[in-house]
Amino acid sequence: MHIPTQAPKPIVTPAVSKPALPKDEQGNDLPIPEIVHSRQVRIEGGDVKTVIVGNDNGEYELFCNTKASNCLRHAPAKGHYVFNSNTKWKMPGANGYITLKFIQDWTVSYNKTENIALVPVEGRAQDELGVYRLSSWKGHVGMGDLLRFSNPDKQWPATESALRTIMSRTDGT
Repeated sequence: MHIPTQAPKPIVTPAVSKPALPKDEQGNDLPIPEIVHSRQVRIEGGDVKTVIVGNDNGEYELFCNTKASNCLRHAPAKGHYVFNSNTKWKMPGANGYITLKFIQDWTVSYNKTENIALVPVEGRAQDELGVYRLSSWKGHVGMGDLLRFSNPDKQWPATESALRTIMSRTDGT
C-alpha cells in the first residue's frame, strides 16, 4: 500500500512588534530611559553604600545612606532605568509620567547634590525604587579610553567621615 507523503508545512510565526513608545504632552515619542546593571556594591563605615552601575556607555558611581529605606540591594542580572532631573517616562498601563521628582516624593531626596533614581525594568513595587547621590560618571570613549566626569560645582567628600556626615543629612540640611 502506498501512503502519499507531504512536505511539512512551514511554521509561520507572527512578527514581533516593539511596543509603541509613550508620548509626551505634545505627542512626541519619549526616549527610553538608560538601562544599567549593578557591577559592584560595597559598604563603607557601616552606613554608606557605594553602588556602581553601568552599561556599554559607561558607569555611574552612586552612594546612599544604608539607613534610608531607598538604599536597595542590587542583583547584577536585574536591569534598572536611570532617572535624572531630565528623565520623563511612562510605564505601560500607567496614567501619569515618572520623573525623578515623582520618585523622590515616594522615597527620599538628598540635598545639595545631584540625585539619581534607579527603577527596575521588571517589577515596579514602591520598595524597589532607589534614590542615590551621584558621585561620578565614567563614560567609555573610543578604544576603551575612560573619561572621568564629575560635577565641577560640587566638592565631593574625600573622607569616609565626611561621607557619613553628608549621608546622614536627608532632612533638607
